Amino acid sequence: MMDTYLETRGREIGQAHKFLGTQPADTWWSQGYGELTKFTNPTILVERDDNGWRLYIGAIPSSRHDPYGAVNRVNIVAESPGRGDDATDAIVRLVDAYLRDIAENREPGEARHALDEAFPEEVVGRLYTDSASTEEVRGRLLIACGSLSPAVSAEDRGDSWIAPVRGEKGRAAFVARVRALVQGELNGAAIFVNVVDDPAAFALRHDDSDLAVLVVDPEEHLSEEPQSLIKKDNRPITTPSPPTPRTSHQPRAQLLIRVLAAALLTLAAVIGLVWWLLSLKGVEAASAPERTSISSPLKPRGGPSLNTSLKTRMDQTGSFSMGWRPGNRRIILIAVSPEC
Repeated sequence: MMDTYLETRGREIGQAHKFLGTQPADTWWSQGYGELTKFTNPTILVERDDNGWRLYIGAIPSSRHDPYGAVNRVNIVAESPGRGDDATDAIVRLVDAYLRDIAENREPGEARHALDEAFPEEVVGRLYTDSASTEEVRGRLLIACGSLSPAVSAEDRGDSWIAPVRGEKGRAAFVARVRALVQGELNGAAIFVNVVDDPAAFALRHDDSDLAVLVVDPEEHLSEEPQSLIKKDNRPITTPSPPTPRTSHQPRAQLLIRVLAAALLTLAAVIGLVWWLLSLKGVEAASAPERTSISSPLKPRGGPSLNTSLKTRMDQTGSFSMGWRPGNRRIILIAVSPEC
């Protein structure tokens, strides 16, 4: 029998994300795939080994909101030690519908609409505080998934490959791999992740199990056709560059910000220096003596009075300026010609 779990948050303050009813025994999805995807963004993880199969579908939007206005999202976990049945067919429908919503940027999408019908605000509020609601959660989830359109029909490729989620052929091959995993036809994994999109990063994870990968590929480096992760000589694909996160342009942006900041600081320093020099010239102009005749009671030893000397000089030159240094009684006269 398939066990199902649904995680969301309540409407009230303090009602953080939690599983309604019971919760899975462990968070295998975050332990195994945390470096490949952000669980706050759309993610699909399906894997199977000798112990059974496990599925995680994350960040499905809903029409509900938290106390701060953000969209409440839904995470779904399903697990089974055996092969698939009618219940697992409903889960495959949810995978197919959610991938189409993502690729076609549908909002509200088909997956959101089905879950909103099964889990309206008042029902979520009641189930949030009821720890014995596991069977009701499972029943409502299967009804929601069963209301979706039948999943696309395609044959599994039977190898390890990668493709962008925008490609219809890649999505069809992914759904076929999910169906094969839950039906117990092979061991391996099918993952849709949103951080790493370099084929080499997934080729290095390849072992004896088959791996199907869908990625966001925002720069559209990949063709829409699924690309094999294994070369013909059975060696993993490798590239000289490391995995390319979606945040790879951040260092370039940070360098540009530092350059602009340095330029602004330099400009501010130049403006401040010019302002200081202009202020200094203003002070010198304000303290300069007027070009006019003055009189002084100072009389040099053994000579005519200063008034007489100045008057004589004024008669000869027409104008003059005077500077006086009180410390040693030196008088500096600068004659100015009338032609000036």
